[in-house]
Amino acid sequence: MLTNTWQYISSTFAKGKHKHDNQSKDNTPQQSLQIVQHSSQPYIVLSDRQHREDLSKDPMELDLSEKLVYGDAGYFVRNDSEQWQPLYNLYEDETKYYLVLEASGFQKGQLSLVSKSDCIIIEGTRSDMNKSMVNPTIHKSDIPIGSFRLEIPFKSEIDLGPKALLIERDDGFIRLTIMKKKVEEFRPDI
Repeated sequence: MLTNTWQYISSTFAKGKHKHDNQSKDNTPQQSLQIVQHSSQPYIVLSDRQHREDLSKDPMELDLSEKLVYGDAGYFVRNDSEQWQPLYNLYEDETKYYLVLEASGFQKGQLSLVSKSDCIIIEGTRSDMNKSMVNPTIHKSDIPIGSFRLEIPFKSEIDLGPKALLIERDDGFIRLTIMKKKVEEFRPDI
């Protein structure tokens, strides 16, 4: 859960994709903060505390946003758009990114994918699974339904060519292999 929160914060706030006007609800100016992974401990900290040995000294009180909310099943159930987000794993090697997306309940053609040079955007709508039941009593409901929009940022530019993306479906997962854009070197004779 911490990893998914960190990915959301990194992709949304650190890349400047989140509209933030530095104003609180009562229109008082707010300090902009940058968060980073602590250099030796498993914590997300303010950037000026990244190398601090004792994190308990001189604490800073923060109000956490209600916009980052996870359900008991680990799904991102609320963000700025009030939509849930499916879980995913992202890996990379020298030439490719590998994305594994949890997509159970989606048939082929029910998801849309847009590739940009620095991210992939996946959107879809999971329909209610109790359609065939008449007035069911719900005892537990952890599987999110409805629309989602997932924007996955990349550190390196990706290739947007027609053969640069391989998509495979496997037991409720979608596996994407995404080619990185080749960096060409120019070495003039000197």
